[in-house]
Parts: sequence; structure tokens; C-alpha cells
Amino acid sequence: MPKQLLNILFLLAYTTLPVLLNESLQTAPDLGFAFLAAAVLTAPYILFPSFSFIYTILLALGLYFPLWLDLCHRLIFDSPIDNALLSNLYHNPLYMLEFAQTYMTPPTIAFSLLILLWLCLAVSFIPRISASCSSTFIIRTFFWSSLVV
Repeated sequence: MPKQLLNILFLLAYTTLPVLLNESLQTAPDLGFAFLAAAVLTAPYILFPSFSFIYTILLALGLYFPLWLDLCHRLIFDSPIDNALLSNLYHNPLYMLEFAQTYMTPPTIAFSLLILLWLCLAVSFIPRISASCSSTFIIRTFFWSSLVV
């Protein structure tokens, strides 16, 4: 049982981390929304464990990549990412390479490597984790944790 609980905590950390970080960057963070979004993002692992690899990749591209861009922009310029930069990146992909060569500093490189390591761990472990967890244990865990909250 403790191993299944650790597996569930890893799944929750993978889905909750980008949502909580994004909410903490907002001027008025809504933690209720963050926890609800994390629960909704975790549900497909429980309902469809055979698609966990694809879902993990989609979360990496849909949640972690935009968060990484925003946090790197905040580290470099001390301001949130703006539409002009996103437009330049979209219309001129070579701009991203030029931007990285110009502005990447040791803190942003270290942060990028940490995010990449976290994503590699998640992609390699989560499919095995979601396949090994019994759905009844997960449902009971979510039920009791929601009662506690």
C-alpha cells in the first residue's frame, strides 16, 4: 500500500506542479481552481491507464512548455511573457534560437535542465506507475483526501 500511495503522490505532483506554479505567478492566485484543475488533470490516469504515456507527453507540451517559457522570461526580464514575444516566436522560429543564444544565463539554463530532468522522469515512470495502481485504491484515496480537505 505505501508504494501505491507514493505512486499516486508522484502522479499528483506531475499534474499539480505546473498548475500551482502558474497560479502563484498570477496577481490574484485562485488555489481552489488550481486544486480542481489538478484533480481533473489527474483523472485520465485513473480512467485510462493504457493511454498514460500519450497523456504524459501531451501534458508536457501543453502545460510544462508554456510554463517554462513564462518562467524563463520572468527570470531574464523580471516581467511576464507578452504577446509581442509570442508573436515573434510564432512567425519566426529562428528568433527562438537567437533569443536563447542572447539571453540564456546560468540560472535559466539550470532551471531548463531541471524541468527537462523532471519531464524525462515523468515520461519514463508514469506509464508504469498508472498501470500498477489499482483503481479501487486510487478512488478510496481520492475520496478520503477530499473529505479531509
